[in-house]
Amino acid sequence: MVVKTKPNLNRTRHLIPWEDAAVQRHLATLGLKPPASAEAVKRAFRALALKYHPDKRPDDENGSTDFQRIKDAYDALAAAGMA
Repeated sequence: MVVKTKPNLNRTRHLIPWEDAAVQRHLATLGLKPPASAEAVKRAFRALALKYHPDKRPDDENGSTDFQRIKDAYDALAAAGMA
């Protein structure tokens, strides 16, 4: 008797993290498209952090918000093992 089974798609999905909508949104925040390497994520974060850091833009009212959004995106990607 031969039993045919379907592949476990949930397990496969975890192997491709950039297919997750949240990961795509975080990559877009950093100006990247999937798939992005960990090195690319780190470089993009560093460049944007230097550009939008509140100490670099004291007169910009949204500077702190922009920086926090960039930091949150990087932190989420790092937690997912992508940075």
